[in-house]
Amino acid sequence: MNNENRNLLAKYLRHNGWVFQTLSSGNIKFDMSSNNGRLDCLIINTEDSIVMLSLFPIKVPDAKKEKVSEFISRANYGLEIGNLEIDFEDGEVRFRTYLMNQENIDFNKTTFDKLVKYNLEMSDRYLLSLIHLLYTESTPENEIDILNKK
Repeated sequence: MNNENRNLLAKYLRHNGWVFQTLSSGNIKFDMSSNNGRLDCLIINTEDSIVMLSLFPIKVPDAKKEKVSEFISRANYGLEIGNLEIDFEDGEVRFRTYLMNQENIDFNKTTFDKLVKYNLEMSDRYLLSLIHLLYTESTPENEIDILNKK
């Protein structure tokens, strides 16, 4: 992302009242409180894309990784933009959205809403289900059914 687009993104974040930090790498870091918990967010700028990651405030223990992985697969099925991910090494769960850097992309409020707000909405949507999977006997199928009824 060039400096002009980075500045537009910073302006967008400020306009929405989000306090953020621009890292030496040019990436942007901020925290967000959602209805179901706090998210650590990172916007990564590469030559090819702009990626937003929302890291969930949980670590999945080894004994629950299969259950959570099934939930993630079921949740990701049919998503048009973004996806849930799990790191099998440390149990980190995150939601990823991205925009491909193309010359014809107009970086504006609508574009950034797709990257940022959609990410935050989906992260909040799935966080409570993940907590249920870790701390109750709920099943991936049950949590997806609950989400689909909302």
